[in-house]
Amino acid sequence: MTFTIIGSGNVATHLSLALSQNGHSILQVYSRNFNNAQTLANKVAATAIKSLAEINPIVETIILAVSDDAVKVVLKELSFIHSHNPIIIHTSGTLPITVLSAIAKNYGVLYPLQTFSKNVGINFLNVPLCVEANNEKTQQALLQIANSISNLVYTINSHQRKALHIAAVFACNFTNYFYAIADNLLQQNQLSFDMLKPLINETANKIQINAPENVQTGPAKRNDKKVMEAHLSALSQQPNYQLLYRLISDEIVTKYKNQTDC
Repeated sequence: MTFTIIGSGNVATHLSLALSQNGHSILQVYSRNFNNAQTLANKVAATAIKSLAEINPIVETIILAVSDDAVKVVLKELSFIHSHNPIIIHTSGTLPITVLSAIAKNYGVLYPLQTFSKNVGINFLNVPLCVEANNEKTQQALLQIANSISNLVYTINSHQRKALHIAAVFACNFTNYFYAIADNLLQQNQLSFDMLKPLINETANKIQINAPENVQTGPAKRNDKKVMEAHLSALSQQPNYQLLYRLISDEIVTKYKNQTDC
């Protein structure tokens, strides 16, 4: 299948590479920054274009791999594309499928559930891909695309996708920020973040075979008030960290208040 990619960031880069490496043809890449478009185009043997008006009318699928705000801007500039009748896809975890209805007869969503860094390689076969389409024919086309680049393909609706995206923010983005807090606290005490890595790995390994709520540990799970008070006191010079500690601990205490083990 032939594609035009709109965007040149992390998702656009990894998705373009996965498509190109699995037999699809990237015809064109567009980005507001032409140099970025050229860089990605060079990686997938495509042509970088400076204007959306240059989109090749023969292209079968256009992928909008840009931020949610940028999707809305791009759609205004793509109104002419309706007559060409390609499939239009966005990759957002939050935007509903219906944002594409004004410019396309056939449209859908291809949402990769993964954290991407442009220059860090990833095996796309292990990236969950969530598919949604406005009709059966388009859904079959998107499923064919998704299954050609990933072994983990799910058909979900816009409401489910938004819930999944929120869950991903908690599981990935917030967790990573907590890692950064932990690193900062350790650096302040001349300690290395490497000391925490075995603990982080063990926690991650546990949830591969257990429900997260069944493997919760720590002072809040035990409702160990003396330990929590000592931690809060130690964080007195960092009120934002203290607030986060208190909020999360209170939630854990409430959830496990009737349990007394660990």
